[in-house]
Amino acid sequence: MGGVRAASLLKQALDRHEELRSRSLSLIPSENVMSPEARRLLSADLAHRYTSLKPRPLHGQPVEDYYMGTRWSREVIRVCEDAARSLFKCGYADVSLISGHIADLAMVAGVCKHGDKIAVVEPLSGGYPGFQREKIPSLLGVDVVYLPTKSYTPVAEEAASIVRREKPKLVVLGGSIILFPHPVRELAEACSEVGAVLAYDGSHVLGLIAGGEFQLPLDEGAHLLAGSTHKTLPGPQGGILLASSRELGEQVSEHIPHKLVDNPHLHRIAALAYTLAEMLEYSKSYARQVVSNARALARALDESGVPVLFRELGYTCSHQVKLEVTEDYLEKAKRLEQAHLIIDLGGRLGTQELTRRGMKEKEMEKVAELFSRVWRGEPPEKVRREVMELSAEFSKVYYSLEEGLP
Repeated sequence: MGGVRAASLLKQALDRHEELRSRSLSLIPSENVMSPEARRLLSADLAHRYTSLKPRPLHGQPVEDYYMGTRWSREVIRVCEDAARSLFKCGYADVSLISGHIADLAMVAGVCKHGDKIAVVEPLSGGYPGFQREKIPSLLGVDVVYLPTKSYTPVAEEAASIVRREKPKLVVLGGSIILFPHPVRELAEACSEVGAVLAYDGSHVLGLIAGGEFQLPLDEGAHLLAGSTHKTLPGPQGGILLASSRELGEQVSEHIPHKLVDNPHLHRIAALAYTLAEMLEYSKSYARQVVSNARALARALDESGVPVLFRELGYTCSHQVKLEVTEDYLEKAKRLEQAHLIIDLGGRLGTQELTRRGMKEKEMEKVAELFSRVWRGEPPEKVRREVMELSAEFSKVYYSLEEGLP
């Protein structure tokens, strides 16, 4: 393949991707959309540049950075970390992590040594798949025990009993299916008794935590809060580590430079800083609407015959709606995609992206109607036009400094 041919095929794929996504409604719970200004920063000059994390002294002289010309890029990092501490009301923030997975690695590496034990939410019961025994635990040489769950949520008394019995060095709450708050206060007491660090993987709910709408793990007794920055927190793909105290944060971050991260991708940090600035202004309104939309969507889907779980619990307290994964789920997902309704294959729906595009409860009822028609067997091509029309009505990005509130 020649260069011209490769470039042509690339352009074709990108154009078709943009066309599809601009005419679709995404209900994937692990994605979001950035504001135009945040997207612009991803292509700023910083995209070409390096910075070093904690450089070694040069001939005995301390240096701020291994690379010269980084005075203002270091200021970008400082602004981002200051904004993160302000938004999450915490003592420490590290924005150098390039994914939520790396943030989880950093927590385990920073707290545990080889042979230690961690306790986490079982991945098959809603926990993060990276904590499967053969993944992060195996990589770092730690043992793992799993906390029992009900409705994809740790059972407080049983989980606390396991912590007291197993005495792990690190306990991690949070997960990939997270509909209801996790028992942070209850586990904090047990962790204190055995000297364990209590962490919270907030990848899915960081934007809700920022708005005070889901739960506040650091206020409830967690020592660490980490996760990805591109789900309910509507920033660029990347990771963040927050700590209740500077001392603990620095202890964990000590294991990041040249072990987990070299260059932290300055353009990403700039886009994250801008997103955090937007959330400092709008996180409360945004988070409140995300949760309200999720409940409205769940209720409307349930009333339309789609198998939504946890009606008896009010469906959800987060951005997620959980469907039963029926035997024909894959076929239904493919047909929904043909109608330009985009979902994942885990039975999770999310309202954060549609919320940022300005949709509210009324639109959730319409989305549920379109979704249920395809789910019940109506040909996707008969629904697609209505999906595209609804998508076209909501093409702006709100809860942003450019557009404000919808």
